[in-house]
Amino acid sequence: SAEVGRAASSILRVDELLPTAVNLIGERFQLYYTGVFMVDETGKWAVLRAGTGEAGEKQLEAGHKLEVGGKSMIGQCIETQEVRLAMDVGEEAVRFENPELPDTRTEMALPLVAGGKSIGALTIQSTKPAAFTKADITVFQTMANQLATAIQNAALYEQSQEATDFAQEQRRIADALLKSSARFSTTQDQEVINDILIEEIDDQVRPDQINIFFWDENQQRFMLVRRYTPGDPEDDYEVGQMISPEEAPILWRIYSEAEHDYDPEWREDGFVHEKYRLPLRLANLPIGVIEIYHTARDAHIRPEDRAIIDGILQQASVAIQSAQTFRQTQEALARTEALYLVGQAASNMENLATLLQSVANTIADTLPAKEVSIVTLDLQGQKVLNCIKSSLIDEDMHLPTFKEVMDSMAGWVVREQRWALSPRAMPDDRESEAAQENRRQTGEGSRLVVPLMMRGRVLGAITAINDVNFAEYDEQDADLMVAMALQVSVAIQNSELYAETQITASNERLLNQIGSQLTQSLDFETILRTAVEEIGQLPNITNVTLTVGNKKTNNGDEAG
Repeated sequence: SAEVGRAASSILRVDELLPTAVNLIGERFQLYYTGVFMVDETGKWAVLRAGTGEAGEKQLEAGHKLEVGGKSMIGQCIETQEVRLAMDVGEEAVRFENPELPDTRTEMALPLVAGGKSIGALTIQSTKPAAFTKADITVFQTMANQLATAIQNAALYEQSQEATDFAQEQRRIADALLKSSARFSTTQDQEVINDILIEEIDDQVRPDQINIFFWDENQQRFMLVRRYTPGDPEDDYEVGQMISPEEAPILWRIYSEAEHDYDPEWREDGFVHEKYRLPLRLANLPIGVIEIYHTARDAHIRPEDRAIIDGILQQASVAIQSAQTFRQTQEALARTEALYLVGQAASNMENLATLLQSVANTIADTLPAKEVSIVTLDLQGQKVLNCIKSSLIDEDMHLPTFKEVMDSMAGWVVREQRWALSPRAMPDDRESEAAQENRRQTGEGSRLVVPLMMRGRVLGAITAINDVNFAEYDEQDADLMVAMALQVSVAIQNSELYAETQITASNERLLNQIGSQLTQSLDFETILRTAVEEIGQLPNITNVTLTVGNKKTNNGDEAG
């Protein structure tokens, strides 16, 4: 009894204490079988937690349990908190006949009571009939009391350790999230946010690969925007690829249903061991999916690690939202400044070509665009008056034919007198076959075209062509170009009015000069010659013939 008590008091783990106790009791008293039952969380069942010999192993594997208060000595002793003794098991009315212990003749069930509550029972069995004396019963009850106290102490110790471990784990989680939060708060750049997200996850779980997918609403596909492979920081294999929901149904389910997917035994070509997928969300709206891979057999993402990853993703979402708000604010400021610059250039215009070049460059920088072209047209005369491109200098400029312009998207806009938006790298039947074929060959991005109009009169068009890797143009971009087109249209009309005014003024000056010179001479021939020469100086005049009676005078000819 003393040996059992010393062993019981020195072991602070219940799972270690119980098998040690039953083995010591069985060996010390040369018993056929010794076992310990513990009441489960429901209080309805006594579950075998330790048993000696082969019979004990088999019962443990089978999950052997007896009903508390049921038709068994164990169930009754737990219910009544009293010792149950069968000196001849064949005569015991309330007893479970255990097929794993056929040779039992004497059985004793002793309650394990701690703090006035039954926590289990100790079963002691012998192959001899009437094997236990009153002294033995006292000894066994003392051991049962010691064991109950030791179990309670070990349970309290385990609870204390669990509380300590939990507190330490919570502190680790808090420290990790505090560090990541501080890093996210230092940037408004999406690429830097992606870097921090990957680095923080890598610091926590040391994955073998991380993939970040964003959902492209225009393309209705996932885009792989980042791939991280430790030891290969330049790994960008398949980055930029587009994946449809049909090609990646699991990605779509996680994205659309905001589910987490953890597969500890995931396989693909015998490579990946563990895979964890999580949705990326922005203000409760899905924006993408992140994948985390492990290939090492001994590497696992624990529940507490997943809690940290979830927290990091929430912080990343807040950072992305902040970055988007910042970017939208900056874009709005840039667009306002661009409109101001175009308006200022229009008001200070020295010549039309300079203005158009300035506008083309401003639009290309603001949208942004790979190329911006501005054409002005004489629809009645079917002529291209100007063609300015943001990417070309004057000596490289090719003036397209009127037909080329009218066959393109600009021609459709001129005819329909409204703006048009065309998706990236896709033919558009609003253009001619030749224009569509050219688009297929160049593989360009989206195209935005707006008309130049003033008071119902079409003056030309502005075309912006995007890089294929840039985001698609949208209505906000169209609104900006329409506003700029209006300013350019006003400037073009002002330029035309200015030119007309200059011509009228020049003509009036010349007429006054002719009148003045004619009044200064009395010679008829001189008057005729002076009139012809002065009229010949008018704009767009190449030949002047003046006939008076039978005499005709040409500019440059002698009168006779």
